Amino acid sequence: KTLPAMEGGNNVTISDCLCFLGEIDIGNKELATKILERESEKIGHTAQEIALKVLDQAGKLIVENLKNVIEYWENEPKYKVWQIENKMKIHPDLLFLIGGPAKGLRKYIQKHIDIPVVVDKNAMTANALGAALAKESFSSYVRINTSEKRITTGWGYFEEKSFTKRIHPKEAIDFALDITKKHLKSLGINEEPIIFEHEIFSIVRDGYTNGQIHEISIGLKPGIREGVEL
Repeated sequence: KTLPAMEGGNNVTISDCLCFLGEIDIGNKELATKILERESEKIGHTAQEIALKVLDQAGKLIVENLKNVIEYWENEPKYKVWQIENKMKIHPDLLFLIGGPAKGLRKYIQKHIDIPVVVDKNAMTANALGAALAKESFSSYVRINTSEKRITTGWGYFEEKSFTKRIHPKEAIDFALDITKKHLKSLGINEEPIIFEHEIFSIVRDGYTNGQIHEISIGLKPGIREGVEL
């Protein structure tokens, strides 16, 4: 893990630039200043110019990546169906920032986006609270190929198993749930997995159906740990 210079690291980070400019109240400003002045001597720009340029580029990249994520969602087949059925598209009205650098980054992001960018008063602790209160997270896949008589998964499970060319969807789902439960139990997780998506593709060779591929997306439903009162 790369530490910011303000925490004893050796490389300039976004956090160092924010600390140097006084945009955030965390970190060692003296260390951040030292690393930026070192870079200043190398490239012939002042430490302030470097910090401002880095933060401007950071804001621009964050906005570009946000737009790319939205575009990906809109082009994803499942979402396209939902979009047609509901006559809706994703149009965010607000960008909500959390995390240590959120307060300092807000104005650099706002320069590149035309919706309000907001930082909550609890932004500094939101990530930690989310990690502490959230249930275990798990998402993977099970692939059953009846032609090759092979089962593979996203966590490395592999088995050769005798199948008929066509198997009932319930049989495939039950098998996926069974091996996923065993995998989760080996990780110390006793929660029941759920099926997110199940697609079936026919394998055709020489004009005849030669088998099926079952693609099963499976995992744990996200949520808050039991017993937590909000």
